[in-house]
Amino acid sequence: MPPCVASPKQIHKVQTVVLKVTGASNDLLDRHHQSWIWSGAGASAHVEVLGGEQQGHYLVMTNQTSCEENSLAARMRSGLQQLPGSPQVEWIRPLTRRLQRILRWGDVAATREDVARAAKAGDVQELKAIMPEAAAEVLDSEDLSQLPALFDALRIPPPALEDCTHVWYTWDGPLAARDKCAELQEQADSKGQPFDELGTRNWLMKGDVGRCNRDATHPGPFWRCTSCRLVACHACAHCKTNEQRASRKVQELKGTAAAATGALLDEVRFQWRQHPELPLPFFVTDQIKVSDEEKVVWIRQEIGNDAELAAFSVKFLELFGDRLRGAVPQKSACLKLFGVYSDAAPDWRKECDLPPNVLQDFQRVWEPAAPERCLECNKRAAPGTKHPLRRLGRAYCSLKCSDAGTIVGCKRCTPERKCGFCSLKPAPLGESRLDKVLRENEVQLKRARTMLGHATTEADPNHEPAWKRRRRS
Repeated sequence: MPPCVASPKQIHKVQTVVLKVTGASNDLLDRHHQSWIWSGAGASAHVEVLGGEQQGHYLVMTNQTSCEENSLAARMRSGLQQLPGSPQVEWIRPLTRRLQRILRWGDVAATREDVARAAKAGDVQELKAIMPEAAAEVLDSEDLSQLPALFDALRIPPPALEDCTHVWYTWDGPLAARDKCAELQEQADSKGQPFDELGTRNWLMKGDVGRCNRDATHPGPFWRCTSCRLVACHACAHCKTNEQRASRKVQELKGTAAAATGALLDEVRFQWRQHPELPLPFFVTDQIKVSDEEKVVWIRQEIGNDAELAAFSVKFLELFGDRLRGAVPQKSACLKLFGVYSDAAPDWRKECDLPPNVLQDFQRVWEPAAPERCLECNKRAAPGTKHPLRRLGRAYCSLKCSDAGTIVGCKRCTPERKCGFCSLKPAPLGESRLDKVLRENEVQLKRARTMLGHATTEADPNHEPAWKRRRRS
């Protein structure tokens, strides 16, 4: 993978730029980006993205020194236009994290925590954006728990001295010590290494080997490494063995990832060069102030064009949440960007403009324990509880809200005559005790009619939900 590092913060100055070029062949662009090396570029690359909305040819160039953005762009544009066929430059921009992901070069700002979070959620697309060199067999496997360790192994250089591969031995009598000594001598002879048989046998015969090197207070029994003479208690030796097993697994994954990088050719093809005497990496600019248009383009690049508000909010927080402090400004900025992102979305400027189901999911992005809301009146449920009524999986706070928006009819009524229940009239003001009892039984009669299948319901086309009728002081 091309070496990418975070660019130091500079105002109006860049060192690495990306050009999107049209009207040129692959061979012409390959020769041109290589010629930049001899004209003073620290590194250059030609990238061809083969699919998606970002399909096209890109040239990436690192200058030896930081230059003013517009002057460097003008120099690159004029150099391209002098080529045969006069290739056109669609745009020239600094290499940012968004463009780095388009080129499938990873993400210079990604951390081990980002990889662990994506692996826990099973987000393979995000893992491919962060770790493109670990694509194919590694990411397509069901076990993603080793990816954080693989992320460290791919980015942190190996230690100068390799750790000892411990082979543990514990005192089990003179016969076992003699057999172990013969085994070690055979291994040394096979490798052509010298072997001190007498010294090794005396060391193996020792019953008192000292204390655990990790913590002298640990109790025995004690184990000894026959390679480096390390002494460890049973628990520490077991821990060391597990660490070595995990390390070997990561190295195997690293080898698999190195062999599987050719799978990237299905999505992108690239070649890059560095100056032979003054090599430089590709400097990635992590923008501090990102325009709203750039934010929307970045989010659309990550989640597509048809995401709902909750998914949009999750990606907004992941990319730009640290640039705003507090949930209130974050929510306001998120709703503003979603209006630009989705052409079909209503004019949602504040949380009170959101429907109850959308508002509930939106709030739970910031507060996972946000209360449930009634879909009719938008009333919040009590903390730690849910609304008592469910209809087709929807939550309602009362029977009145659950029946709102529906027109109840009766199968027993005819156009000429109403049934006995539907012909009941409201009780007069001075109703008697008998009338009062009848009125109290009206709910039970209505419920009985529904249970017997005599009632019909249909949606009211003119119904306006109660949450839209705001109460003003």
